[in-house]
Amino acid sequence: MGLPRLWLCGGSLQSERVAKGAVYLIFQSVLGYLFSLMFYVLVARVLGPSEVGKLSVLLTVSAVFSLTGLSVNYALQRLIPSYVESRRRGEVGGIIGAGLTILLGVSATGLVVLVVLSEWLSVVLFGSAVDGGLIVAILLASFLLTLTTFLGGGMLGFGMFRETAAQNILNAGVSRVLGLVLAVVGFGLMGVMLGWLVAGVVTVVFSVFLLGRNLGLKKGFPVKSILEFSLPVHFFTVIMFVQSWADIALLYALAPNLEQIGVYYLVVSGAAILSFFYAPIGMAIFPALSSRYSVNGFRAVVPMASAYVRLTCRMLIPLGASLAALSPVAVEVVYGPHYVSGATPFALLAATSIIPALSLLVVTVIQSTGYTRPLVVIGLASAVADMLLVAVFAGSLGGVAGAMGRIAFPAVGLILGYYFIWGKVRLRILPELKQPLIAAVSIALPLYLVDQYLMQILILPLRFRAPLDIMVFLALAVVFAYSTRYFGKEDFALVRQAVPNRLEPVVDRLERIFAR
Repeated sequence: MGLPRLWLCGGSLQSERVAKGAVYLIFQSVLGYLFSLMFYVLVARVLGPSEVGKLSVLLTVSAVFSLTGLSVNYALQRLIPSYVESRRRGEVGGIIGAGLTILLGVSATGLVVLVVLSEWLSVVLFGSAVDGGLIVAILLASFLLTLTTFLGGGMLGFGMFRETAAQNILNAGVSRVLGLVLAVVGFGLMGVMLGWLVAGVVTVVFSVFLLGRNLGLKKGFPVKSILEFSLPVHFFTVIMFVQSWADIALLYALAPNLEQIGVYYLVVSGAAILSFFYAPIGMAIFPALSSRYSVNGFRAVVPMASAYVRLTCRMLIPLGASLAALSPVAVEVVYGPHYVSGATPFALLAATSIIPALSLLVVTVIQSTGYTRPLVVIGLASAVADMLLVAVFAGSLGGVAGAMGRIAFPAVGLILGYYFIWGKVRLRILPELKQPLIAAVSIALPLYLVDQYLMQILILPLRFRAPLDIMVFLALAVVFAYSTRYFGKEDFALVRQAVPNRLEPVVDRLERIFAR
């Protein structure tokens, strides 16, 4: 069966651009992760433990301040492609202008109030008014980051995926590198904050330059239309933000073991690396789905959504299962032997990574229709399921209960989200699970047995065992893909859209081998 026509062509956001855009955003995510990893490894050697502790508090302040953006950037991603597709491009400037009015009205007001209260905040957070300057610096940097996110939403709405990736890479690179340099030359923690602040200024200027004439601001577009879309999305975003810390808070309240909680926090962060395989794709298809829906309704959404289901299932299910099979090795390689007790929560999150991927899809489909009120129900029900599971099992299962809650949140979101779109969008989720589940068992089970043999019988040290595990995984994956024709011509057609033209001969050769 070939790829659906609407996945291969049509619309102002051509599918080849969307496919290449997903690659750009994946590259941006990986590079951003590497910048952050480098920063935290080095900053721990430059700053003292107390300054690192203050840094974590300041970054939490930044994360909370980001909520003042009211998710207006998502409204731009929804409305801009819809208006461009329906030949009302002249009204786009009004959309951006109305969104900017909301952003400045809320975020700038919040900035002024918090700057005035900075010394009081310093006393509350750090016990002294001495660090008020750090509070002011992080607030200014956070405001600029919120503005950057808004401009990035506009770029995604126009299908400027490469430019969005460049914007985020620039911000991550300048903030981390400059912050470290200033800290090393003697500015300490204030140097890190100044690095964030300079990065914000540079990125906003760069973003305005990239948008150019597309940024033409106008008056007249109703602010109410922006808020009707963005507020339910923002409510869902706030719930996700709270949920990301709620399980840790509940674990601490019900099973106050700081060592166990520290292990859990690290393995949860590590398992999130699998989101690189689906979150950037979700970012890329959102404006494309909005564009198609605005012209042809729900029937235009199905082909691209179905391709997303096929792609994520075929990648994440066997990969997540294999990572779960090697969870003790993975945790020890990344964090060291003291954290191997977190292997079970890590394995659960890795093995079920397809659930948040599919949940993201149904949420994106709902957003693309412009009717976002169901997200309020989805967010509340998901959060309740998460916290109930953690509250009931935290005392007996510890970190495993936290992982169960984190799995329940997207699972409930997937079920409820699909319920809301069921009568209009039918996705072939269950049929697409069969072959990836067979792949997961065929690869992960032998991989687990080999790893146990290397560890229990041969008693190989980690530095030898980990490379052997990787080679065995690659061998099993290649043999399975070759012998079962796991990848079809439609999969390679999608890859061909995403890669640069000069790599097409390589894709053609792989297709001849694996898609016989």
